[in-house]
Amino acid sequence: MRHHGKIGGLLFMGVALMHASLSHGATYSGGSGTETDPYQIGIVSDWIMFSTTPDDWNKYFLLTADIDFEGAALNPIGTYPSTFSGWFDGAGHVLRNAVIDKPDTESVGLFSRVGLGGAIDNLGVENVSVTGKNNVGVLVGSVYKGTVSSCYASGAVTGKQCVGGLVGRNNWEGSVTSCSSNTVTGDGDGTTVGGLVGYNDSGTIMSCYATGTVTGDYEVGGLAGRNSGTVTLSYASGAVTGGDRVGGLVGPNGGTITSCYATGTVMGNSYVGGLTGSNSSGTVTLCYASGAVTGGDWVGGLVGYNGGTITSTITSCYATCTVTGNSDVGGLVGCNTAGPLMSCYASGAVTGIDDGIGGLVGWNVGGTLTSCHSTAMVTGSYDVGGLVGSNSGNVTFCYATSAVTANHHIGGLMGSNLGIITSCYASGAVTANSNVGGLVVCAGLVGSNGGTITSCYTTGIVTSDLYNWSVGGLVGKDNFGTVTSCYWDVNRSGQSTSGGGGEGRTTTEMTYPYAINTYVDWDFTAVWTEDTDYSVNNGYPFLRENVPPEEGEGEPVEGEGEIAEGEGEDETHAADLNGDWRMAMSEAIAYLSGWQQGTNPMGYAIRAAYLWQNGEQYIYDLSQEPPMCWVLAP
Repeated sequence: MRHHGKIGGLLFMGVALMHASLSHGATYSGGSGTETDPYQIGIVSDWIMFSTTPDDWNKYFLLTADIDFEGAALNPIGTYPSTFSGWFDGAGHVLRNAVIDKPDTESVGLFSRVGLGGAIDNLGVENVSVTGKNNVGVLVGSVYKGTVSSCYASGAVTGKQCVGGLVGRNNWEGSVTSCSSNTVTGDGDGTTVGGLVGYNDSGTIMSCYATGTVTGDYEVGGLAGRNSGTVTLSYASGAVTGGDRVGGLVGPNGGTITSCYATGTVMGNSYVGGLTGSNSSGTVTLCYASGAVTGGDWVGGLVGYNGGTITSTITSCYATCTVTGNSDVGGLVGCNTAGPLMSCYASGAVTGIDDGIGGLVGWNVGGTLTSCHSTAMVTGSYDVGGLVGSNSGNVTFCYATSAVTANHHIGGLMGSNLGIITSCYASGAVTANSNVGGLVVCAGLVGSNGGTITSCYTTGIVTSDLYNWSVGGLVGKDNFGTVTSCYWDVNRSGQSTSGGGGEGRTTTEMTYPYAINTYVDWDFTAVWTEDTDYSVNNGYPFLRENVPPEEGEGEPVEGEGEIAEGEGEDETHAADLNGDWRMAMSEAIAYLSGWQQGTNPMGYAIRAAYLWQNGEQYIYDLSQEPPMCWVLAP
């Protein structure tokens, strides 16, 4: 019996040893799990072994072939309490046709959690359906101080919170670089839903894009549902639909967004923007949005609401959107509370049903606008202006050429003003709806003024029906405001009086050479420039630091990105000055500088930076349209 016991024990130990051997790599297609000899995964059984062997989740892996799971149900890798802290190199291969169904589980994706030191590179994921609770992504549920680079995903993802087309949540110091997602469908009831990343939580997103349609309930963005980290050189082009805090690129932003754009249509209720639904204590720089934006209140072509406990800054940005909403609707920003806007502009069309409708900003509440302008057509009801609908902030060195149509408190620059306006002008036509009876306050510059206006002028035509009053060339109604050294063109405006200050001058007196009694004490050295040859502003003065652009300058050109006849595989990127199919750092930076100065298209600039940052050598892909046709060389 004892002899039998020894044999049984030996047999048991042998089986256990064999099982241990199998669980530590014997059934992978090769490799030993080291950096120089990674485990090789090339068939379904390799992946199953990988997903069921937590002891290997800190090792090195290499995908040696595409794997088709044929609709099989999979378990995530890196599940709690473990994380994936190894390195997985997809080598350009694809994982496709799989299902992960964990509706009650946190951090769900092909990889559950990628932790400190963990990295996933060069991997494609196609037609993978993922369902989880919170932190849900097609590729990774949650990245915590790990990295995901040069990856893409398509499929369907469903979750309750922090749901992304590629990554659910990108946590502290996590990095998602040179990645993309497309054809991703999110759960319409989810919150913090993004086309690429659900929540960029103090992480980094760089040189990424998302093209899929994104749908959610709250905090919804074409690229990221919410951002408190850094998003750079990225874009989104899919349609975005949600409830509150909805943006073409990011839902709410509390971090930094630089050199990004969004082109998809955006629809929501409140806090809705073409780029980001809200910018609260965040920074947005060198960005634009061009998709149609529709919402209720706080709706903007770029940002729905800009403000917060810390200064929220928007610099060198523009929007070319059609923007539609109820109240506090602007071509660039719907509502701006204490945030500075600098060197920004808006074009397109802005329409609001109620009050606070502006070509650039709907309602400026204590904010600062400097060197901004608007050319957008503006239509609204009450407090409607070519630049700002209602202002209680500080506006300096700005202008509007917008045509404005409304019912009450209408101005070529502002509908109503309780703030400070300095060195600004307006030239658009101002029209009071003729079917509205009662009081109409209508003027070329400001409808109702209870603030301070200094060194400003207006030249636009002002019209209203005969039954209305408080119509003026410069100000419609004086609400205990102050006007100093301001003028309006009596010939062009059709108005001989102003309801609240200013001096009327003829067109001859206001155009070069300027009459001695016009533009008195104006600074023509540092602020204003004389239009001596009538080539810039029809002879009227223009702002030295805010020069009207030539027609079409700085805006996306119609047809840009389409392949012209004769273009083909020998066409190098415009930034590649020596045509050697290598994007050097100096070339990329020079092209980016050109874009910032308004001479190079933004999409091409972002692509140049992407090529430089991710390998420099590139080729022309005939299946793609410019600028996406220039891809990294294999």
